[in-house]
Amino acid sequence: MILSFWHSCIFPAIYVWRNLQIRVMSSDSFDGEWTGRIIRKFGFVKVRGSSSRGAVRGLLGMRKEVEQNSTVAFTIDGPRGPRYVAKPGPVLLARATGAPMVAFHIAVENVWTLNTWDKVMIPKPFSRALLRISRQIMVPANADDAERERFHEELQAALDRVREFAEAAFAHVDLDWEKYVKHDPRYERPAEVDLLIGDASKAKKVLGWEPKVRFKDLVRIMVDADMELLSRETPRKHLGKLP
Repeated sequence: MILSFWHSCIFPAIYVWRNLQIRVMSSDSFDGEWTGRIIRKFGFVKVRGSSSRGAVRGLLGMRKEVEQNSTVAFTIDGPRGPRYVAKPGPVLLARATGAPMVAFHIAVENVWTLNTWDKVMIPKPFSRALLRISRQIMVPANADDAERERFHEELQAALDRVREFAEAAFAHVDLDWEKYVKHDPRYERPAEVDLLIGDASKAKKVLGWEPKVRFKDLVRIMVDADMELLSRETPRKHLGKLP
């Protein structure tokens, strides 16, 4: 499996995925060596290389690890940005190995946000976190340049979706999603299908149909439904068990 996530999530990701021997590309620079020492203490394995220096060596090292059935991970907009812009490394690796790509994002209840290019989050003690994971994205071995670019765009979209969903939900209730998150297993979504691709413009062209509810409106409806459910359940907690 090839995991991808934004650089801002690096510290919560280190904790969430700790002690699983996940392979992570890291450069030989001072920052890369410092990061490598930290991740090794949490059970990660460093693969030398980066998207800016030693990229070919790094991808070859990651390919070797994937072919040995290891899980690898990319900070997809690192090491220097631009923020929230995915680099093509995971797509190239997925095409070469046949391993699926998976994007994830972590929202944290209370964080310190550093004034760096990536606005990196450092979780405060005892904070809770919510991990949201995308469906698997497979890249055919015979994908040409045009198809590779399409899968790169799909990975970018998956990364954006897992982040934007959290942001939209919290914006609707005037909360900073990075500071207030509660994980309730009752509201977890089932695993998504392996591949789901649609073009809504065809429905409009052929059937004259277009969606009446936009993405942010859908998130608002979902949040309102959860808030209503919570308002019904809260009084019952104070009543104790009913006879």
